[in-house]
Amino acid sequence: VTGLDSMYNDIRPKLFELARQLAPKARRFAGMFFNPSLPSAGLEAVLERGRQLARQQGAEYLPLQVRDPAEIEGLVATLKPAAEYVLLVNCDPVMFTQYARIAALARAAKLPTASIGPIAQQGGLMSYGPDVAGDARRVAQMADKVLRGTPPGEIAIEQPTRVKLVLNLRTAREIGLAIPQPLLLRADEVIE
Repeated sequence: VTGLDSMYNDIRPKLFELARQLAPKARRFAGMFFNPSLPSAGLEAVLERGRQLARQQGAEYLPLQVRDPAEIEGLVATLKPAAEYVLLVNCDPVMFTQYARIAALARAAKLPTASIGPIAQQGGLMSYGPDVAGDARRVAQMADKVLRGTPPGEIAIEQPTRVKLVLNLRTAREIGLAIPQPLLLRADEVIE
């Protein structure tokens, strides 16, 4: 679909900041992503941005590149002790399809998880990103325009109109983490 910008790069600094508020004692942000075909220059820029954002929050950045979804379990198992980490899961197509599995593995390891994508709705701890349901409606409207004959180049590029903070209290209880009250008050959605 043309014309819909996710703004993920613009949202990432706030995700790191919220992750720090969520787990103030964490010393490392582990960034899990899948994209083995990314050119090395592009990959290094992404990793450097992760390191920079983690440093701004007084933490270290540990990239976890997934080349095959079968590696996820082993990578989550390496994040010990769990209290030192927040697992930041990328919103790429492969990770998106693995959210429920990653969330379950992280809960079992007592590991906090966060993502720009809707991981909290799948059992993770926190999501901070565009309103996925609203974006899906906009995608359908854009596709309808194209199917009715509007050239894709004539459709305006749009940015998300809403960014949501979703916290999963059930997951917080399961991993033994108390979500700070100010963060709860800022949440657009709290999953009980």
